[in-house]
Amino acid sequence: MNTNFTGSTRKRQVNLGNRSLFAKNKQSFLQTTQLERQRRERARIEARAATTIQSYARTYLDLQHARRKLGTNWDGTSVAEFNFFWPELAGTRDHTYLDRLEHIVQTQQLSPSTACKTVRTLIETIPRSPDTEFAKKSLQVVLSLAQKYPVSVDWNPLVKYLLTVYTEDPLFLATVFELSSYASEGILRFLTAPQPEFVGFALSHNYALLRKSIELQFEWICAHRPLFENLTDTEKFDYLVNVVTILSHSAIAITKLSIEAFSIIIGGISAKLQFEDEPSGHAIFVSPEARKQIEKLYASDFTKSVIRQCEVLQVETDLFVSFFFALLHLVSTKGNVNQLLKNELLVNLIVASSSMDFMNQFFRNLSNEHLFPQVFVLAEERAHFANDSEFRQTLLDPQKENWWKTLFLLEELYSYLLCVSNDADLFNQGRLDEENYLYFVKFLRSFSLFYVLGRRIVQYEDLSVSEARILAFFKNIGVTTLKLLKQIYLRDLRMNLTDEDFWLLRDPEFSMRNVSKLVPLLEMDDDDEEAGEEDGELSLPTGVLQASNTQLQDNLLILIYLPFMIPFDTRAELFRQLIEKDKSQITGIFSPKIQGVVSRENVLFDAFEQFGELRGQQFKLPLSVEFINQFGEKEAGIDGGGLTKELLTSIVDSAFYVSNSNADKNGGMRFFNATSNFQLYPNPDYFLKLKLQQQNPSYDFSSEEKTFHLQMLRFLGMVIGKCLYENVLTDIQFAPFFLSRWTNTPSFQQRISFDDLKIYDSELHENLSKLLKLTEHEIDDLDLNFTISEKLQDSSEVVTIDLLPGGRKMKVNQQNKLQYVYCVAKFKMDQSIAIQSKYFIEGLSQIIKPKWLSFFNAYELAKLISGGEKEIDIEDLRRNTALGGYTMHDQTIVYLFELLEEFDNDLRSKFLKFVTSSSREPLLGFKELNPKFGIRNSGTDTSRLPTASTCVNLLKLPDYRNKKLLKEKLLYSINSHAGFDLS
Repeated sequence: MNTNFTGSTRKRQVNLGNRSLFAKNKQSFLQTTQLERQRRERARIEARAATTIQSYARTYLDLQHARRKLGTNWDGTSVAEFNFFWPELAGTRDHTYLDRLEHIVQTQQLSPSTACKTVRTLIETIPRSPDTEFAKKSLQVVLSLAQKYPVSVDWNPLVKYLLTVYTEDPLFLATVFELSSYASEGILRFLTAPQPEFVGFALSHNYALLRKSIELQFEWICAHRPLFENLTDTEKFDYLVNVVTILSHSAIAITKLSIEAFSIIIGGISAKLQFEDEPSGHAIFVSPEARKQIEKLYASDFTKSVIRQCEVLQVETDLFVSFFFALLHLVSTKGNVNQLLKNELLVNLIVASSSMDFMNQFFRNLSNEHLFPQVFVLAEERAHFANDSEFRQTLLDPQKENWWKTLFLLEELYSYLLCVSNDADLFNQGRLDEENYLYFVKFLRSFSLFYVLGRRIVQYEDLSVSEARILAFFKNIGVTTLKLLKQIYLRDLRMNLTDEDFWLLRDPEFSMRNVSKLVPLLEMDDDDEEAGEEDGELSLPTGVLQASNTQLQDNLLILIYLPFMIPFDTRAELFRQLIEKDKSQITGIFSPKIQGVVSRENVLFDAFEQFGELRGQQFKLPLSVEFINQFGEKEAGIDGGGLTKELLTSIVDSAFYVSNSNADKNGGMRFFNATSNFQLYPNPDYFLKLKLQQQNPSYDFSSEEKTFHLQMLRFLGMVIGKCLYENVLTDIQFAPFFLSRWTNTPSFQQRISFDDLKIYDSELHENLSKLLKLTEHEIDDLDLNFTISEKLQDSSEVVTIDLLPGGRKMKVNQQNKLQYVYCVAKFKMDQSIAIQSKYFIEGLSQIIKPKWLSFFNAYELAKLISGGEKEIDIEDLRRNTALGGYTMHDQTIVYLFELLEEFDNDLRSKFLKFVTSSSREPLLGFKELNPKFGIRNSGTDTSRLPTASTCVNLLKLPDYRNKKLLKEKLLYSINSHAGFDLS
């Protein structure tokens, strides 16, 4: 039987066999049905919508018609009728409606609700007025109603409109001012964009009301701080500029309200201010016009007025801190203008502190808070507190915001104070006494340690907005604390207020004994990658992230950011290991040597000609030097390192020692000057010649001479770097203020201190110290301004330079004398040698990585260069001497060491220079000499002199066996100053 039989009817065909086709048709049918239902539903919705729109349109048209009809037939008696039809007829030019309304207002008593409704109607329709007169008429009615009835409406839309047409009629501007108490927000928001035309127009028409309006805006800001803080940084800045422009039209009135409002306005601007042309990331560029207004906030008159008012009002310390914190914060980024404004503010605060004594109050407020004593524990128990919820709440408590601001302000004040004051003035009236000062320093030490080591711990997540703000304070203030602590440490090296144990980290957990483990971690960072600030906080060097355990991380962080907590010998050992590691990577047994032939009569220029154009990696390679003596003949000897050392020390003798004979030999050029105590720094003449040429274009200072001078300084930097690289000690002493430039990383630039001037020129320092003690009348009699006049060394030319922009017009007085002496010190030890130092350090950095030098302070660097002032240790020399053909018990060797013990340090230095080419003992002892100090038996001929091979640190000593003869021969040899020809 056929199961696939297909039957048919007249209406449809039925397939009884293909079930899959049936299912497919069924699904298609259901989908079609569903789509049809949806189509019909949309059609019904559209029909209902069209009906509703038509209904509303008919209602609106009917309403329009009714309003027009009522308006046409209005008899001028019902205000309610006016409110009904007026939105439709407000565009007409017919003044009769407003005249009738005004008559009603003047003659009838309206209910408060009707009056409010009428005012709202007019406010809504005034912007649609056909002309100024019509708007003015409407406005007059509004003002009449507002004066007669307690009207409660939103005035901001009206003010917003009037601020677009304020120039068309005086009434408009007057109304804006009259409504200031009701519409402060509207006027404020108008001023959050540059409005020079409005400000100028308003100042010329009604300054008193304009000023009152600003005061009302200040009240609104203080009452609605969160709303104001929602504005963008640019809007807040533009508002600040407009307000200062207005208020400075006469003396800015300083009240408690204005201090609080300025704190909120200025403190709310988080973006950087950029005064110079170069862009600086997320920054607000300050135009020259805006700069003039910002500078008014930092002018002495304004800041001193605030300080005096705070004293008169006896305002709480928190308000004082908030205001001056905001001013400092506004210019806290880098840049010359920022620094000038910041310095001027700090000077005014320091001067005021002598009478107000707010520094001690700041310290009391800090130390009385629970967080202060906790900091001392944090450095010891970091992990415990980092995971402790109670500590997190304490650290990030939004109520502690002013505590962090107080700490920041006190740190900034002391940072600047250390720059402009004498050591003797550190504990003057208005400053912390010695006990509190040392307590504060102890706090800073602990806070710095916690901050540095806690960088990998204090990484809280899921913070509220207020907690994130406090964490940002913590990170920013941590960097400020590190800079200040370094300043205090360097000051303490002079003043000795603490003992050495105070600074050293004695905890064995952070021991630096295994320094070799840090070498590969330090090598992970690229040459260009400096540990420093990243968006206001410390960046973590690659080596820290790659350290295998937390102890290594801690050791590395301490080394980078707090090196003075580690013993100097440990850091010096690490320095040598880093150099040896670097040598192993660039040199080998088959490494090429850089050839050079140098005349002893012209060492500096010959060396510069042959090696001056080399880059750092090339100059690090072993040199092969041949000397030409005074007779034009090559000296005997193969350079195994000794001739290289002799070349380096000869260049140093020629270029760095300041003498007339050296200047004559070097073509009259002096690349370095000496301080009053014979410490070296770059000759300022280069800078002075540049300035003289700018002022007098006819002055002859050729581009060739400029280029030669700077390239020679770069080469001399490479020479000093090579001396450090090869462990060659020299007898020169660089000035600490110059050495400080070597140790500075970009993020931790140290300010010049006024007391550093004592090293530079003790007489100038003494005279400026006397200036600080003069009365106001005595200073006026001196008729000083902010300029300095300097005479060139090699000519009679004198150049006068402004210490600050416009310095010729700035007279020195009692208020700015601190800034004046600091500017003189900064010019002498910073500005006048900046370009020369840059090129010298560029050459130095090609041999020795800057981050290696940042492990040391200026005084420690002097030790690395010259070995310090310690006496040569003969017993240490004996322990580290290798003998050839002798034993320690042979009579000649016994006599030799007896004589060396009897020699004074000068003779010992000459002996050492004779054998090793260096007059100084290696910094870490004679074990550092490579090859080891050696003595070889050179025979029994006692008529011969002792000779030396400095390349291998070898003394060739005949077997004299007679102490008197040995002394005679030895003294003759070491005093002969001969080269290799003596051998």
